[in-house]
Amino acid sequence: MILCRACGHELALGTDIRSVPSRLALSSRNDTLLGGRRVNVQLFENPHGHRFEVITFRKADVTQHWPSDKRFSWFPGFSWTVATCPRCNTHL
Repeated sequence: MILCRACGHELALGTDIRSVPSRLALSSRNDTLLGGRRVNVQLFENPHGHRFEVITFRKADVTQHWPSDKRFSWFPGFSWTVATCPRCNTHL
């Protein structure tokens, strides 16, 4: 299970991880989850210089805060939206 770091809410199952590589990532690495499953972790930087790591999922229990937008996506062909934990509202 993937849990919210702030409150422990169950956000997704490990089986919901979906590898979506991006040519816009600053770097990419494969980590191993408990049980031996590999997960692609990518590093990105927003226009304000804030760096963050991303793992992509097929589905997750998150709160989306506005309709998805294809502009400014780090994943060409995909849209994005701000997502928070549905229990504690921590930005994910």
